[in-house]
Amino acid sequence: MRWYPFSVHSEYKPGGLQPHLPIKIIHPEDSNTYVVVRALIDTGAGISKIPAKYADRISIDYRSGELTSGVTADGEGKGRWCKCRIQVLDMDETGNELPDIVLTELGMKGRCVFGECAPIPLLGVADFLKNYVVTVDYQNKRFSLGNSN
Repeated sequence: MRWYPFSVHSEYKPGGLQPHLPIKIIHPEDSNTYVVVRALIDTGAGISKIPAKYADRISIDYRSGELTSGVTADGEGKGRWCKCRIQVLDMDETGNELPDIVLTELGMKGRCVFGECAPIPLLGVADFLKNYVVTVDYQNKRFSLGNSN
């Protein structure tokens, strides 16, 4: 079993140490246009959700996407389905990103939800977590992802 350390999200320090993985959000038509950020492993999120500010950073027009809504930890949230690619990147045991190692590419049929759903990206069940056995060790501030097979 491979363990990853908890980390503090650079843009949401009030969350403290939590289980994050680095993700690369890639423009659907230009693979050289992307942003790498940390995403929270969220076992309560049905699908992965990305704050709209990241779509703006890489010029994805999320406002024209299909409207969707759902309940998040912050209450009801609205978002829009948009074309994009999201790669979940690997980390070493100290928490440093390994940008050349992609664990998986997520998104449902090349789409993901952008919206004002949370201050940080959330990795949800339907398009990410269902593929893994997730073990969270809060006492030692670490987590693991194992194959579900």
